[in-house]
Amino acid sequence: NFLHDLPKKEATYGKAYMVVTDSSIMDEMMDDLVKKRSEQQGRRLHPEAPTMIAKICTLGGELWMGPVPTTGRLGKIMEMNPSIQICCFKKSPTEIMVDDDDADSYGVLLPDTEYFKLEMSNGQVRKQDLRKLRTPLLTSMRQGDNAYVHCVTGLCRAAIGGALLAALLMDEEISCSMSR
Repeated sequence: NFLHDLPKKEATYGKAYMVVTDSSIMDEMMDDLVKKRSEQQGRRLHPEAPTMIAKICTLGGELWMGPVPTTGRLGKIMEMNPSIQICCFKKSPTEIMVDDDDADSYGVLLPDTEYFKLEMSNGQVRKQDLRKLRTPLLTSMRQGDNAYVHCVTGLCRAAIGGALLAALLMDEEISCSMSR
């Protein structure tokens, strides 16, 4: 397998795990991740399950993408053991109602996580949000902690925000000047 022959940028923190600044861990997992893809594209009321989009540690260090957490979705999202919640829209998740006909469908903040906003619809705010998020995200994930990035459905803003964050984690140069 040619992936195993590629040079890895890595550092060892303690003896427990290795941290990389490239896509080598994800490359090795790709065949398995493809098999876990949802058969149907998610929608607002019936979103896809959260998806791992980056991994930088052999133990933990995972970036997950998915829909806004609600009380009903909380159990599945918490299985990923996130320590950081990253919301890709302007409002707090608690101000978002997934189903206008269901008062129990408001978004929630993930328990025992640090909350960050990465507003994808405003380039100036996005730059500021990314500056605030960068160091805590890198530090936390390099220690093996996991992060969860979301929008309402997990398909639009979270995908763009997740791509920015994955590039950041993989030590790629990124630009926040793109328009939506």
